[in-house]
Amino acid sequence: MKDEIISVTKDLVLFRTTDDRPEELVKCIEYIKNFFAGCKVNIAEYSQNNIPSLFISFNKRKKQDIILNGHIDVVEGNDHQFMANRKGNFLYGRGTADMKAAVATMMVLMKKLSKKRNSPNVGLMIVSDEEIGGKNGTEYMLRKGYSAKFAITGETSLFDIENRHKGMLIVKIIAQGRHSHGSR
Repeated sequence: MKDEIISVTKDLVLFRTTDDRPEELVKCIEYIKNFFAGCKVNIAEYSQNNIPSLFISFNKRKKQDIILNGHIDVVEGNDHQFMANRKGNFLYGRGTADMKAAVATMMVLMKKLSKKRNSPNVGLMIVSDEEIGGKNGTEYMLRKGYSAKFAITGETSLFDIENRHKGMLIVKIIAQGRHSHGSR
């Protein structure tokens, strides 16, 4: 299972899934759909403002016991960062920590669960706009009626389980200059 997660993560890193490359977002979504070929899963596709999302489940319900949520978009980087390199126990490449390795783990888990006789009431939500606010991905899908008793996101958190969030403040600022991601 570990080798498959590493392999899928390496594949996902190859996609330059930045907000200015919508064709790469679509290609990555296609890769994910193809990963589940032959599995007993239902795949619902969404696109809001040309931003693709997927919901993969073992039934056609929007209400699940558990939803796994992950995003495939990353911030821009240098060309060499879109190749995953393994050094010892670490995998380096754009998006490995935020959050393509987590998405790969969730994908492999869902594939494994699809082989069970009685698959659980679990869904996998894959979005491609988290780095720019999530309005056309997770927020859109929640407005479409997707919900769960419990949700898990693979977003990095210093390897601690976060069970609360202080919230978020959205402020509109007008400035001049080159755009950049908030992490920079």
